[in-house]
Amino acid sequence: MELRLEMESTGRLHCHFTQREQTTSFSAYDGHAALSSLRAATDDLLQFGRGECEWPMATGSYRLLFRQAEDDTVRIAVLWANGIVTGWEHILWSECDATEWTGMVCDAMAALSGRLDASAPGSAAG
Repeated sequence: MELRLEMESTGRLHCHFTQREQTTSFSAYDGHAALSSLRAATDDLLQFGRGECEWPMATGSYRLLFRQAEDDTVRIAVLWANGIVTGWEHILWSECDATEWTGMVCDAMAALSGRLDASAPGSAAG
């Protein structure tokens, strides 16, 4: 399982979740707010056994849900809705070790932060 985050220069955040041979991608138009809500949802998962956040887009919204299950397993669901009439559509459903998941989220956010710092004006790489 792999989680990769990418930030466009426009501030849009893309998340790529790969499990086995399948990659699922979803986005948020306000990447900084999405990262903050993902961090808070991960903290809630660790503290309360559940966490969720919403990543709005111009045409709808993604909802990320994390639930602690038995044996330190976390259930991960990503839903998409583009209106009240259509309701929520499952984009992703997965389970993994909770420690593995929270580590992956933290690693992905740290890697993204490092890339953003390296590309910032005035940095050695930028």
